Amino acid sequence: MNVSIKKVLIANQGEVVIRICRTLKKKGIRSVGLYLSSQVNDHYLHACDESAMLEGDDLQAYLGMDQIIELAKKHECDAIHPGYGFLSENAEFAKACEYAGLVFIGPSARCLAMLGDKSSAKDLAKNAKIPVLQNLAHIDLNEKHLTQVAQKMGFPLLLKPVMGGGGKGMLVVERQEDLLTLLRQAKATARSSFGNETVLIEPYIRNAKHVEIQVVMDQYGKGVHIFERDCSAQRRHQKIIEESESSIPDSMIKSMQRDALTLAKKIKYDNIGTVEFIIDLDRKKYFFMEVNPRLQVEHSVTEHCTQLDLVKIQIEICEGKSLKEILPSKIIKNGYAIEVRIYAEDAEQGFLPASGTILHLHVPQGKENIQIDSNLRKGQKVSFLFDPMMMKVTLSAATRAEGIENLKRFLHEIVLFGVKSNVSFYLVVGNP
Repeated sequence: MNVSIKKVLIANQGEVVIRICRTLKKKGIRSVGLYLSSQVNDHYLHACDESAMLEGDDLQAYLGMDQIIELAKKHECDAIHPGYGFLSENAEFAKACEYAGLVFIGPSARCLAMLGDKSSAKDLAKNAKIPVLQNLAHIDLNEKHLTQVAQKMGFPLLLKPVMGGGGKGMLVVERQEDLLTLLRQAKATARSSFGNETVLIEPYIRNAKHVEIQVVMDQYGKGVHIFERDCSAQRRHQKIIEESESSIPDSMIKSMQRDALTLAKKIKYDNIGTVEFIIDLDRKKYFFMEVNPRLQVEHSVTEHCTQLDLVKIQIEICEGKSLKEILPSKIIKNGYAIEVRIYAEDAEQGFLPASGTILHLHVPQGKENIQIDSNLRKGQKVSFLFDPMMMKVTLSAATRAEGIENLKRFLHEIVLFGVKSNVSFYLVVGNP
């Protein structure tokens, strides 16, 4: 069914709101931004045509489905874009939008329900004949049985919540005697962060690469992949650097691309999404990890080397357009692209989160082939309330060597006083 989207409420905050507004303005679609009373002067609201204040003083307000839908209707919106994080992978929210007569800009509630649980997603991949690591979804197994299964898998093991992402709740278990203690920690984090304490247990691969494939499917069963991103540079299981190419052999990349598209078609996926794989370098094998059924933070890497607008693609799929109408007849990847995430954290103290007030900020503007996504400005307070990412920098170049050199030169020019960041860490470690 074809629909015409004329006004969108963005159910998020910070730099992703600015990013989404950029596409909405190009398409002539009006935007409504959300904010807490403490965010009334935040920079991202200037990108929106209208704004609406949420009741509540913490991030839980951004999880209030009823209030967000009510505000969307009050402002006469046709659709809601969830951005990333918060409600972006919540099937219940997508369904509630549908019942309220609002378009949820993302995959359908049906797809979100299938993929939101990592254990269920792995079962889907297994049924599609895609290689998957042995795993166990721990709910309430008795300690004896749990210990026996863990021994069979072998240590080290990785614990991670079946819901959510961003590395939250992920812990590595090196020894059997630490299993139950760390499992309790992982369950507590999963319960507080995602409302579901179920934890997935699987073998931990030490010498690994993390590669993800961007896929696009329309509502008529047609789909394509838009190449890969290497996200192997991480700290605390959280991505910090993403690149448009990988050192993984081309034959393995092509196989992952085929598998990603096979899975998307098998489950009748219906928007953009990212299929993630982990590569065991010692065994020269890859395994399916999960599907992120939403816009990714690192989507700008793909945009820079293909000149595609993934937010525009999201919207037009939801409007009922086919990929034949949306995409060029042939998608070409030109050159290289890289993104770094700049976090409020103290790299010298184990990357502990940092806070404070921006006393001085200088970020070079107008640099060719460089995109800065940021909600920062002088005088702004950076707190522990939200994700510690303050800014992301994406750039493209003809080659990887040239891209990394240009990136280091750009990072050298950033001046940020008042809040510790990981900029100096990138400069010290050299090539990503």
